[in-house]
Amino acid sequence: FFEGAIFGTLRHQSVGSLTYTDKKNSIVATINFGTVENKPQDLFTGDIKVKGRVVSKVYGSYIGFIEFDGKRYWDIRDAEKFPMAKSKSFLPSDSRNRPDLCKLLEGNVEEAQTKKEELEDAQRYDARLREAHKKKSGCGNYICLLYTSPSPRDRQKSRMPSSACKKKKKKK
Repeated sequence: FFEGAIFGTLRHQSVGSLTYTDKKNSIVATINFGTVENKPQDLFTGDIKVKGRVVSKVYGSYIGFIEFDGKRYWDIRDAEKFPMAKSKSFLPSDSRNRPDLCKLLEGNVEEAQTKKEELEDAQRYDARLREAHKKKSGCGNYICLLYTSPSPRDRQKSRMPSSACKKKKKKK
């Protein structure tokens, strides 16, 4: 299974194994993650079998290289580098597009405060609607998926968008 992600200070770790099967040609490839002792966890090993007989050994790192039978076929150090492209426009939901922040950046503190209060009022209204629905439907059990990327304003806390909540099934 996959754990974490490759982003910022988070990490990505694959453990266990993956098996790819081509039934038509009797080919089975098995890749084992995190099984190379005393080596980094990103290394993997594996076999490619045809009709049950090993025809190739696989070794590599999902963040660096891959070898088949000792011959390196891909290495990240040899890959062509592409510059990062900065977007000049952002999604409407991007926090940089918040009306209160835009007004604050313009230097209009009073209007920024007004826009902030309008946003907070809308959030409170949404919370009241959710609470009313919860009371009306009689279901108060929700599973919430945490959105783990920190808020740009507070790097210590996680945010959880309301769209991540899913109704939990009641146990019988």
